[in-house]
Amino acid sequence: MIGVHAYWSKPTLTGTQGHHLHGVDKFSMFNFELIHFLLSALYYKRLNGPIHLYTDPTFYNYLKEKDLLEFWDLVDTSKYIDFEKHNIDSKTNWTGFKTWLVGQLPAPFLLLDHDNLVYTEIPKSMFDIPVRFAHMERINPYFYPDRDIMDVDNFVYNDKWNWDLDVANTCMLYFRDNDFKNEYAHKAMEFERNNHSNDGYLAEVQYLFADQRLPVMMLEEKGIQYDTFSNLRFTPIDRNTPDWTRVSNDPDKDSVGFDHTWAFKHTLKNDENARKDYLNRHKFMIEKDFPSMLKYFNQFYVN
Repeated sequence: MIGVHAYWSKPTLTGTQGHHLHGVDKFSMFNFELIHFLLSALYYKRLNGPIHLYTDPTFYNYLKEKDLLEFWDLVDTSKYIDFEKHNIDSKTNWTGFKTWLVGQLPAPFLLLDHDNLVYTEIPKSMFDIPVRFAHMERINPYFYPDRDIMDVDNFVYNDKWNWDLDVANTCMLYFRDNDFKNEYAHKAMEFERNNHSNDGYLAEVQYLFADQRLPVMMLEEKGIQYDTFSNLRFTPIDRNTPDWTRVSNDPDKDSVGFDHTWAFKHTLKNDENARKDYLNRHKFMIEKDFPSMLKYFNQFYVN
């Protein structure tokens, strides 16, 4: 199965709270973030198929300077040139390039977030379905405000959408249904073109509607089958306390292992001990599974 990484560098400088660097005017990445990204490409290529990177010239040149372009089977910047013409606000839609790209690539493909690493082979049977997500999540009302609270002028809601459904975590996003993929991407882009609220709170969270809530609503309304890669569902106890609940017993799902850094990256930015442990764990993975690639990673480790 073709794997896809999508990376937009601009939100690093402008994006919503927690998803950009403060006080910098030139793009960069934390070492822990880039190492995880590179390992995501290596593991996918070894276990599941070719991996393609779609990105912008800024990140392309960043990788080129560090001699890291060969981690992907294809590195493409031409798609980004087309995306840039849409003038999506990177401050309020930091996943906008990923959302747009879904509508540009022919299905089937599996899109992986850059902070997600799949370290096992994915059973081929899991690709015999129109759409599949990483896992489902119970609605956290802080991050998923209701329709009457959101501030998105000129976006047309479907009155048949069910706002009580669980939402999808899209750190793994698989499409086989080309028609639905295109329809979802078109609707999501309609939202993101109009998502530029001046309300600080809404500007931080509204993008998640297009990224994770909208696809489930559309699938349910159309009666299209979908599933997940995990038997677990994420349930927020409160804004800061997570819980995982087993909701199915599919052995194929139990065989899929992935490491999504997710919100832990905020801890890694500030906690030196946590960051050291994280980097050491990744170094062990490199030495064990990709020793020939150590020469590329040495620049990120200080003896």
